[in-house]
Amino acid sequence: MTTSGSLYLKPKVKLFENKFLFGTAIAIPGKRKFLMQISSQIDQLIHNLNALKPLLSDDKESNAEEFTKILRESLENSSEGNADKQQVSTLPNQKMENVLPEWVDPQYGYDFANPRKPNMLELIEAISGKDIIKVRNEEYENVSSKAASILYGTAPAGEDTRDWAKIMASEDIITAARIETAKIYEPIVDIESNTDNNGKLIDQMAVLKDKNGKTLTTLPVDIPLAEETLRNFGAGSTSVPSDLEKKIVPGKFDNGLITLLKNFDKSPDSVEKLVMQATSDAISTRLSEEIPLDEYSKL
Repeated sequence: MTTSGSLYLKPKVKLFENKFLFGTAIAIPGKRKFLMQISSQIDQLIHNLNALKPLLSDDKESNAEEFTKILRESLENSSEGNADKQQVSTLPNQKMENVLPEWVDPQYGYDFANPRKPNMLELIEAISGKDIIKVRNEEYENVSSKAASILYGTAPAGEDTRDWAKIMASEDIITAARIETAKIYEPIVDIESNTDNNGKLIDQMAVLKDKNGKTLTTLPVDIPLAEETLRNFGAGSTSVPSDLEKKIVPGKFDNGLITLLKNFDKSPDSVEKLVMQATSDAISTRLSEEIPLDEYSKL
């Protein structure tokens, strides 16, 4: 029956959309929104046909006429909808009370009375400046990681009060998001210690806390990742207390992370060099402690 045929088409369309979302399907530029329109029309048609079921009689001719009527109305509504869209697009000077922000994908809806923040797909497209089906491989991994961090990794608990209109209107979305995030947390770096059951110090780690002392995250010892984490939460040079190093017990904290924190945002271009230098110094010190002086002549 035609109804079952429609139900069969819908999953195929949805599968195709999901493949586009994750960037794993064969890309057909310009087709995604068209597919979404088809899916929406199928949904409406299925709804109408399901509403018709209780009214069906034994009169096959009458049932056929009613079905034909529904199908015709669905197609006519589709044509009218497309015509309206074409009319709006051909009148660039037409004044509209509400204009969708450029980043909004209409298929996800948008309430002007209660504006929303972007979803993952919209943010990836906004950051990359490309349609999702054109973002591939390494670029996709990089951009999607940043988008996920902005949307979820640094999002406050409960309502996200960051100014998303301001963020999405910025030429540098990532920096704008970090600035807005900083306003919420006013992040501060602190040192926490791990001890055994006897109170003996095992190791220490750096954590990022908000203005109320609540721990936001633990900084990884991977230097590039630690620096990105700091920036994503909106940390700056004032986020690292001047007396932070006094809390660190030698040998219990990562040397590269110490260097990063001491020089964070003071001279960004040289941070990587400073970390490398600190690592080299640590290795040299260790070697000098382990190799007897009389052995150096043999090297």
